[in-house]
Amino acid sequence: MKSIAMFSSLFLLTATLLTAQKESTSSIQHRLSSLHDSLGYQAGWQFGLAVKREGADVNTAILIAGVRDALTYSSPRLTLAQVDNLLEGVRNKLDQMIEDQDTTGNIPLRLYGKSSKNGPDNITTPNDSLSYAIGYNYGLGVKEQRSPYSRLAVVEGVAHCLYDKESLLTKNDELQLEVHKQQERITRQNERMLVAQAEKDFLEKNGGRPEVKRLPSGIHYEVLNPGQGESAAIEDRVTIHLTASKLNEEPYFDTYRTDQPLVYKVSEVSEEWVTILTWMPVGARWKLWIPPDVAFGTNFSGEVIPQTIEVEVEVISISSSEE
Repeated sequence: MKSIAMFSSLFLLTATLLTAQKESTSSIQHRLSSLHDSLGYQAGWQFGLAVKREGADVNTAILIAGVRDALTYSSPRLTLAQVDNLLEGVRNKLDQMIEDQDTTGNIPLRLYGKSSKNGPDNITTPNDSLSYAIGYNYGLGVKEQRSPYSRLAVVEGVAHCLYDKESLLTKNDELQLEVHKQQERITRQNERMLVAQAEKDFLEKNGGRPEVKRLPSGIHYEVLNPGQGESAAIEDRVTIHLTASKLNEEPYFDTYRTDQPLVYKVSEVSEEWVTILTWMPVGARWKLWIPPDVAFGTNFSGEVIPQTIEVEVEVISISSSEE
């Protein structure tokens, strides 16, 4: 999905005015027995609060299922492309409303639709799908950050907040967690400086290898398989498999694992990816090294320490946008 494949900040759409249905959370019951449990629970709870602030009528059970599926590598109930398109559609609607200065009617209802009482195994309405996409996208964001949270605790935090249960964290627990996170921020700042130098050294060495080329943006690439035939035009759609990881780590995103290739219209991706996708014919497989300033931006200030992202992308097919 674009939020992963293009390595920009995750587009997080949330919603709230929760439906009246109440799903038992016994299937995700998790006691907080460690710091990672508590941090995960707090993160999930805070996401639940963000959902509530939005004011939309979402299907709570389906949203929670989306979070759980993403965090536990369960088979997704929607494809990654569907999740991306649903979130992009809402953002486009909102942008258009802002441009038109259109504040008539129930804006959350216009954006998200009305929720059903369907369960996670019966996603049939547009609101069902969007609820799942919101939860799944959040879960992917947690995984992308590679935080050492207990994933079941994250899910439980979301569920407890959205179902208006009492938090498992006391005020004293919250205070201790904030002290811990402040200490972590100081440690992380020191790590940033060390990582920045290591990244610079790696890119200089990698860029000196004869088989590695460089795009104007600073992205390094190596052609593993040149493919054959013509490459995509700007108006075409390209189907790709993609894996992404930090240097010397296991992939945190892998469409081969889910057997769900991504589909993009070339004209709708970033400038760097327009260059890549219009240079790669069908069957081509490239390895890319995306420097931190390209992957995260020069003013990145998130929790994740910006690092070079190693990507392998394979073009499966190219089709006309009219097909």
